[in-house]
Amino acid sequence: MAIKLYPVKTRPGMKKKIKRNIDNLRKQFPPQEYPIVLDVGAREGYAVYWLRKYGYDALGMETEKKYCSPIILHGNFLEERLREETYNIVLSRHSLEHIELENEDGTERFLNNCHQILCPGGILYLIVPISQWWEFYCGTKKRGSNGFEYLSTLIKSAGFDIIKERNRENALFVCRKK
Repeated sequence: MAIKLYPVKTRPGMKKKIKRNIDNLRKQFPPQEYPIVLDVGAREGYAVYWLRKYGYDALGMETEKKYCSPIILHGNFLEERLREETYNIVLSRHSLEHIELENEDGTERFLNNCHQILCPGGILYLIVPISQWWEFYCGTKKRGSNGFEYLSTLIKSAGFDIIKERNRENALFVCRKK
């Protein structure tokens, strides 16, 4: 059965970045080995579009109803009860800082939910604007601390091994469920 692709619109300049993220993910984690993907904070669904085009069984989840479609589910990732050990990859690009801004202990709950819904050996592919996340996570306390290192610690304590990390303005964490 062919997977239906839905046309999507996205913000100018984002198409190349999103496609590059998906191309990198696909090289490391091919759809034959990691077929089922959830994109948390999917917005317009451009990443889901490319994932499906490359052969993944991908869905998105978005809190803003205006972006929802048959492949973008409406819901709050922290509140939805998703089936345990269902997904091979959870993709989150620029959504963790919003989750943290809107929810006390949002980061810990997000990481625990990811761990719960990922299959054994599943992948969390996380891109975070680290300074913005750190500001929302800590507020004005711990101003001099290192947000990248602290988020690494939270990821590990949620039951993940970090297999790749990049500390830049938009930090990258590629993590495997233990």
